Amino acid sequence: MKRITYALLIASVLLSFSAVTPAKAMGNNDGICNGPEGVVYILVIGTDTRSVGYLYGLGDSTMVLRVDFQNQEVSVIGFPRDLWVEIPDVTEDNGRTHGKLNQAYFFGTEGMGYYSGEGYGAGLMAETMRVNWGLEIDHHIVLNMRTFRDVVDALGGIEVYNPAPVYSFHEPNQPKFPVGGYFFGGQEALMYARYRDPYNSVDRVDRHAIIMKGLFKQVFSLSTIPKIPE
Repeated sequence: MKRITYALLIASVLLSFSAVTPAKAMGNNDGICNGPEGVVYILVIGTDTRSVGYLYGLGDSTMVLRVDFQNQEVSVIGFPRDLWVEIPDVTEDNGRTHGKLNQAYFFGTEGMGYYSGEGYGAGLMAETMRVNWGLEIDHHIVLNMRTFRDVVDALGGIEVYNPAPVYSFHEPNQPKFPVGGYFFGGQEALMYARYRDPYNSVDRVDRHAIIMKGLFKQVFSLSTIPKIPE
């Protein structure tokens, strides 16, 4: 039942993505937000690995950004990692045709070697998006846990507002993060993004969006400008 609910939720949001008319050609360059004529879709994947490289890993955090340069709008949708989807190009794994969404990245990684296209895990995840929802991905960003932590620290930390208590499976009756505002370093931001509430695992997708909002705010703050080279 949960899978059906997730699928209907994703389908309803994707319809709002696809219903928007693609951006037409822009006029003269008149601002800092000029870009491609059409809408751009960017796949953002957070993997579950702490290692330096990207040889293996599951795509446990998956988001798609819809960037409309003409109207200067950015929309974001998060995909629960446990969605049951068709994963193309992996039938050599004992005839596999379907799996959880986070496995689409895993089977595409260089270490697994199943995917014959470009982009390794991100490439297969993008192809999975196309096959299941008709979503054409233009670019991708992949971060493992080590890189995510280092990026937040390089920015000097991020500010977030947590709207609901966050619990973990290990201590289901004691909130790890009560409601309120926080200033996170890299490790704290990573733990906030990773905790899985035993009562509602879908809320982790919401927290990923909260982290993205905090990153956006910090990246475009005046204090960040001197840190750009780092």
